[in-house]
Amino acid sequence: MITQNDLAKALMVSSQLEDKNITLNVKEDSYLRPLVEAISLPPEDVVTNLSDSEVINDVVGITNKVPVETQEFIPSRYDSALSDIVNTTIPDFQVLLKTVRSEINPFVKALVDSVQHAITSLDPKDLIKTKVNTAVVPDVILDSQFQELLNRFSHSEVVEGEIPASPVLADVDSSVVMGWLAGYPGIGGLLVKDLGDDLVKEVYHGVFRQNWRGVNNLGHYLRYHPEHVKIALIVFVLANWFINDLPEGSTGSPNEILDHLEYLRGQAGLAIKSYLEKLDKEAQNGIIISSRSNNEIRVNPFTYHGWIKDGGDVEAILGLSLQRNTYQSVEEINEHKEELKSLWQEHVNNVTRTTSDDMVQRVKESLEFNFNHLINEDPFHASEQEYREVTNLFTDLLQYVRQQDIENIHVLTLKLVSRSLTPIYPSLNAELFLSSIDTAFYKYPNITVKEAASIAAIYYLVDAIASDIAISR
Repeated sequence: MITQNDLAKALMVSSQLEDKNITLNVKEDSYLRPLVEAISLPPEDVVTNLSDSEVINDVVGITNKVPVETQEFIPSRYDSALSDIVNTTIPDFQVLLKTVRSEINPFVKALVDSVQHAITSLDPKDLIKTKVNTAVVPDVILDSQFQELLNRFSHSEVVEGEIPASPVLADVDSSVVMGWLAGYPGIGGLLVKDLGDDLVKEVYHGVFRQNWRGVNNLGHYLRYHPEHVKIALIVFVLANWFINDLPEGSTGSPNEILDHLEYLRGQAGLAIKSYLEKLDKEAQNGIIISSRSNNEIRVNPFTYHGWIKDGGDVEAILGLSLQRNTYQSVEEINEHKEELKSLWQEHVNNVTRTTSDDMVQRVKESLEFNFNHLINEDPFHASEQEYREVTNLFTDLLQYVRQQDIENIHVLTLKLVSRSLTPIYPSLNAELFLSSIDTAFYKYPNITVKEAASIAAIYYLVDAIASDIAISR
């Protein structure tokens, strides 16, 4: 039955629609038509003369159960019509729930899982290769105790001409070498903080076991490859250690070994001192760019950190990689910073746009491939012709997928699958039902699956009712 409260609310809505000259009519072929006829009132010219309260009373009276002589109540025309609608729609809705739960939703989940890797394997940032790296300055080489060692044992110049014989020291594991470094008096802890096992092993076997055949003059090699300062550091400390405590199993005469170790220590120390002097001179002259290539711009750490602290923007330095200029100083970078930043931002946008287009294409290809693969397993028990129509429709819909669509692959997949299944389920709006469940969980995170499904059912029925109402002005 309809209550007075129901009719009062309906009349309020009716009044608002009338003010806007909007008329709502149930469509002729709608299953709601019997319900409307069941609450029909007298002709319009009579109804308009009734007050709101009289209309409410009449409609409520029509929808109440009708008493008979036996004092029993029989259903009114309204109750009978409503019961018929319920009996007609409930079976259809049960079919909807079963189809969505057992066929469509599992298919959507399987497709989402198959496609997921396509949207996680490529990040636009990964394609921006140019990096700004500060020149390596291990903390230990600025330590006063280490500086004292440098000043005491470093050569004053690169050794030219004949190089001392190269003996081969003992074959030991990298953990042993790391133990030597870590145990170096006073500076061991600071020393190993910036070094890794792999580098230590490579340097020990390369320099002290003669595996680096291409390094004929260590002084030149380290002096002109300043990025190898860690190599020089390892060589300097180990050589100084071995002069006093040679590992067992080393080959060569004691004098040859000593001469060679002193040579390694002196040249490595010279390389470290030269490297620090170069950085210090750059800083004094306001130089911030130590070296640059297409993929890396190496900056002077002493200058760079102060510049950043004073408001410098790393994008201005990155912009240097996009033009051929000779800017090196803070003054030059600051003078052209807006131009350099603009160049870099344009580059980032271009890379991001290209990658985004590529990402969309990869997702579309993955969707199509996996959709076809899953369809071949006959998940909906349909005919070959129906599957052919579904596949063609899915392929057509993929043409409209854009960048913003792939931000939520679950929602995208749900829409594509639901709309593509129209040839098999022409009257089933699985998209509305499943998306309503998602919406319910989003609004009410603590509800159960059954409660979310109930909310979705209400949305679905309201949409079905609304689709049977024609709007006219």
